[in-house]
Amino acid sequence: MKKLKRKMLRRLKSSAGESLAEVLASLLIAALALTMLASTIATSSKMITQSKNKMEDYYDQNDAMAEQSPSGELTASLSLSGSDVSLRGDDLSIGYSINAEVGSTKVISYWLEGDGE
Repeated sequence: MKKLKRKMLRRLKSSAGESLAEVLASLLIAALALTMLASTIATSSKMITQSKNKMEDYYDQNDAMAEQSPSGELTASLSLSGSDVSLRGDDLSIGYSINAEVGSTKVISYWLEGDGE
């Protein structure tokens, strides 16, 4: 125990610097850490860009759907019960998509398809 204590005191009082191997190892560790950080930032940036593009596409499609109006005169009867949709009419169909869910409330868009008479 005394031998270890003397060795530690001698090393602490020593004016010698770090060895070349220790300096190179620390530089390697720092370079790896910076590489991982750069990779994380690049991946995050890519994911943010993809997310923005998907949101823009969603808004564009939602706007286009809102601007559409059926041509001619279409008549239909629609009854909603939960997620069930029934439609009566000749050559008419209804499309729908669930845009979002907030708690137990669903935001659903419906549109009319077909050419009824």
